[in-house]
Amino acid sequence: NYFWTLGTLLVVGSAYVSLQYLNDNWRLLVAFCSLPCFVSACVAHIYVPESPRWLITAGRVDEAVMILRHAAMQNGMDESRAMDLFPEGTRIRDISEQQREVGARTSSSTS
Repeated sequence: NYFWTLGTLLVVGSAYVSLQYLNDNWRLLVAFCSLPCFVSACVAHIYVPESPRWLITAGRVDEAVMILRHAAMQNGMDESRAMDLFPEGTRIRDISEQQREVGARTSSSTS
């Protein structure tokens, strides 16, 4: 909740400075307000991993398994148990692929 409060105060302060002292420069206010979003997007791009589900649909199963293991360890599971969660050679299939197969079988049986 402190970030919301700090952000609100930052907007008010930026508006006061840019509109009062910088010749009613509303464009500068918009730039000030967009800076935190731009910075957080850059940080997220670097530190937040891709979704395992997206990686699986893109055929990057090994990366998805690594991210799932890392998430398990971040949630308190020890490394050996995290490795047992998805042992080497684990095959993960995209659920949408399975749903398409079921849909194809259902539509062919009703025709």
